[in-house]
Amino acid sequence: MGSRALRPRTPEDRVEPGSTVYTDDAAAYAALPSVINQFKHDTVAHSASEYVRGEVHTNSIEVVWSVLKRSIAGTWHKAPAVLLFA
Repeated sequence: MGSRALRPRTPEDRVEPGSTVYTDDAAAYAALPSVINQFKHDTVAHSASEYVRGEVHTNSIEVVWSVLKRSIAGTWHKAPAVLLFA
């Protein structure tokens, strides 16, 4: 095993050079532009109730996480009576 196998994965490992990355304004993403100059980074300010600005939004990834969480937890924990007696 080389030393690369022990290094944590970074955005440069996962993002195609020249891509645009859209995030919210969480502090965890603040260092992206200064650390990596291979892609464009744009944000929406969820903290200021901004959820879309032109093409900038995070809805696509939020849908992915929502579907994943529903698939793990299951969609129905109990069936509503209206469906049982239809």
